[in-house]
Amino acid sequence: MAEAEMMQVRRSLQDMMERTQQALAKFEAGSSQHALLKNRLQALRVGLWLIEDTAKEHSRDELEQAVAPVNSLMQKSGKAREKVKPGSWQHAMLSNNLHALAIVKEMLAKRLDAGVPGNPALAAEVEAFFAGTPTRRKEPESHA
Repeated sequence: MAEAEMMQVRRSLQDMMERTQQALAKFEAGSSQHALLKNRLQALRVGLWLIEDTAKEHSRDELEQAVAPVNSLMQKSGKAREKVKPGSWQHAMLSNNLHALAIVKEMLAKRLDAGVPGNPALAAEVEAFFAGTPTRRKEPESHA
């Protein structure tokens, strides 16, 4: 990846992180929105680690847990971009975000394919993510 592209990807991830942190402060800890934003923020951090090549210091579980939030952000950004006027600053911002997230997704795939041991409970979700088929984790059955 060229240095200019790397800088743009890094800038997009940092901007998304800042906006996520601002939104996070508006929700009560423990609420579903707070948890969603907290997971997205962590996924963006993982993406930044990958871009800065410091992810090797982090566990496979951290990488696996970034998969669903990155997918969610890509879907949300794609839908939002469809609603704004091409050529507007919002369209440009969302396009940059989508580009950055696509690179993070690719880097996640490469890092996870490297075979670092991890949590087998997330394996199907991660595999489905890279195949483009989102899945939900099965909740344990209760035997009452």
